[in-house]
Amino acid sequence: MALNEHEEGFLRRFIRENMPLAPPPAQPLAKQDESIQPVIERELAKGKRGFVSMEEDKEFIARVKHTMRPKEKLAQWLARTLITRAQALAMTPAELSARVKQIEEHDAAEGPREPRRPASPFVPVDEVPPQNRSRFLVVG
Repeated sequence: MALNEHEEGFLRRFIRENMPLAPPPAQPLAKQDESIQPVIERELAKGKRGFVSMEEDKEFIARVKHTMRPKEKLAQWLARTLITRAQALAMTPAELSARVKQIEEHDAAEGPREPRRPASPFVPVDEVPPQNRSRFLVVG
């Protein structure tokens, strides 16, 4: 028996409105241990893991080498461009070059950044920028 357009619309709306949002799981979930201690012990039992330096990531360095400045380290490149490893590996070399060029143009348009504030509040007066002198106890 075929349904007419009105009946079919009614049935579709009825099913949509009365369908549960998510089907119940086939089996109830097993109760999990609330403590993190077993996880910590398991990770400690695996032993010491080796440290890998960013400078040893040959794939990443090869991808970004053409956009690095002379004698620039990878950490300096990351700080300058704010491009993550995943983003750089996902881009083509042309896209990466265009993005780095865009970042450099933006930085050039902003002009030089203000010097950082000295770590110690006790510094000679000539080392404190004039706009920051009121924030420091000036010695000498």
